Amino acid sequence: MKGKVTADKLNVRRLPGRTGEKIGVLHFNAIIEIIEELEEWLRIKFKGGFGFVHSDYVMTLPPAKKVKGKVAVNRLNVRSEPDIHSVILGTLNRNTIIQINVEHGDWLEIPFNGAQAFLHKDFVKIIEIEKQKQGLVKANELNVRKQPSLTGEKAGSLRKNSTVNIDSQVGDWYEIRFNDSAAFVFAKHIKIIGDLGTDSGPTTVTEFLFQRTDLQNTKLAPTKLFNPTDSAIDQQVARTWNRFGNLLETLSKTVEIDTGSTVAVLNVESSGMGFAKDGRLIIRLENHKFWKYWGQHNSEAFHSHFKYRSDKVWRGHQFRPNENAEWEKMHVSQTHEWKVLDFARSLDDTAALKSISMGAPQIMGFHYKTIGYDSVQALFEKFNQDIRYQIFGLFDFFDEGMLAALKGRNFVGFAGGYNGSGKAEEYGSKIENQFNIFQRLNV
Repeated sequence: MKGKVTADKLNVRRLPGRTGEKIGVLHFNAIIEIIEELEEWLRIKFKGGFGFVHSDYVMTLPPAKKVKGKVAVNRLNVRSEPDIHSVILGTLNRNTIIQINVEHGDWLEIPFNGAQAFLHKDFVKIIEIEKQKQGLVKANELNVRKQPSLTGEKAGSLRKNSTVNIDSQVGDWYEIRFNDSAAFVFAKHIKIIGDLGTDSGPTTVTEFLFQRTDLQNTKLAPTKLFNPTDSAIDQQVARTWNRFGNLLETLSKTVEIDTGSTVAVLNVESSGMGFAKDGRLIIRLENHKFWKYWGQHNSEAFHSHFKYRSDKVWRGHQFRPNENAEWEKMHVSQTHEWKVLDFARSLDDTAALKSISMGAPQIMGFHYKTIGYDSVQALFEKFNQDIRYQIFGLFDFFDEGMLAALKGRNFVGFAGGYNGSGKAEEYGSKIENQFNIFQRLNV
């Protein structure tokens, strides 16, 4: 996933946190490659390694979007490092189209002769590509050129009704693949006939657990029930098991982890509760996320209605329905949470739903594609429909790292992947405690 820096200068740190050692700076509109999201921090590729930046100052680009550039000078040096004094690896001619991996300040990292190299961005025009399209040649014979220009060297020709896969549009030209190389055809001679995926190769189809018909009618409650008379936390573990134990055990076996781990995770996230007493989905709207997905593009309106702390963005959340109203403290009840969500949805439905955590697993809406949904609205609808979909969502959200941590009973490591590194120790300790209670009750 790629992102674009929205701050004038954004510090890159060695570790996630404002006290992390500063290892560099990114500038406004810099394009970065995001490896993973960790609460309010993003792990990114940086100068051949990794670093962390605060997510409030990065706008993520849609997964289908590619970023390319066009050389805007007659000859542009390609260098080994993002430094004007580094070794020159070669040159690129005017109008050459290049794939941009990431920006490093004033420099663009690109693939070059099988390795990474760098160009100064002052001499490159950025092109953002939404989706690969398919086109049909309308001319009797259409010249294919090596550059997007009528004077560009001719690479060959295409006959009428030939189909082409279009990678990008550069002015009046479409970029295509021709004889395994990038080439260009005049756009007015091409009729668009449909969208393709972001890659021209075969698509890998992943089946998510919620899509498996053999699991959708699995009984929720287990045959064996727990009936503890001890502490409240023992009773909480028992309550979650008694409600969902059979489905949790079935899914845990599917991914080869201990059932007690998933019982513990659900308890720590939401006390095993997916719906409030009024029957509505349990939610929590995160103001700093709503800023990320809507507010930064509508700054004045956002600040009229929402607040959060700048140093610890998950705290100090406040809301008011209009500028004359008193500020209201948030996260005090589910009734108030839904009041704020309904207001946020009136501003931007998608941004609002991406900014809430949902249901028993407390999965953020912006993870909708990660767990197999085409839209955040589809995720929201399913989570509202049945607790089963919330539990499926928990398991579909587990990645290889999280599963490995649970298998090894490394609960702190799991919490770092699931909740972010900021509270990994706290959440990991709670999960381990509830896992041990489950083991004791399950005798």
